[in-house]
Amino acid sequence: MENTSLFKSVVYVMFLVAGIVLPGLCHAEKIQEIFKESSAVNASSKASQVKINGIVTQIESLLDQYKRINKQVEGLKIYNKQLNKQLFTQEKEKIKIKQSISDVTVIERQVMPLIMKMVSGLEIFIDLDVPFLLQERKDRMDALKVYIDRTDVSMASKYRRTLEAFQVENEYGRTIESYRDSISISGSPREVSILRIGRVALLFQTLDGSLSGAWDRGNNKWDALKDPTMNTYIRRGLKIASNQMAPDIMLLPISVKD
Repeated sequence: MENTSLFKSVVYVMFLVAGIVLPGLCHAEKIQEIFKESSAVNASSKASQVKINGIVTQIESLLDQYKRINKQVEGLKIYNKQLNKQLFTQEKEKIKIKQSISDVTVIERQVMPLIMKMVSGLEIFIDLDVPFLLQERKDRMDALKVYIDRTDVSMASKYRRTLEAFQVENEYGRTIESYRDSISISGSPREVSILRIGRVALLFQTLDGSLSGAWDRGNNKWDALKDPTMNTYIRRGLKIASNQMAPDIMLLPISVKD
């Protein structure tokens, strides 16, 4: 009886201990599971935070890039605005240039006939003028006409060259000079020294100084002077013209056309 009671007591105690221990073990397992789940959640949270941080970094980078691009766009807008102004100005200049070209074409059409009249008039003037340096002056006119006929020369240059020819002829009226030439005296050719005093007097003297004369405007021919004293004056005039004597007052015959 005593053994039986003791066995029952032991069994009871074992069940009692089991009742106490088993629930504790169950709670411990649950706590471990909670810790595991919490660790997993923490790990997942860390991973999510890393992703979030990465996304935030990307967003900030994109925002900075957007700001830079926006500044570039604003700069391009300003540049395009300025460029449009320049293009507008250039278009206005093109219109002006086209108008200028059109005006130049009209002017050239008007200037060319004027140049031709000037050249023709200058040729007539040379033919009617006293015959000094006649071949040289005619050669100059021939060269001028060739120059005017050139297609690679501007109208302005042609006009300027024509004015230069007029200026050369005009200068003859304010200068004196001496040169040698062959002229016809009484139907015979003679080598003489020519003395030109502006366009007022055109005189000659033979190389030996024995005969002097003047151009007769009325009859368009050379005439010998009858007054032998003129030889001395003309000789002095030739020396003055060639800078062999200082300028001086002297008597010279002047032929005036009636």
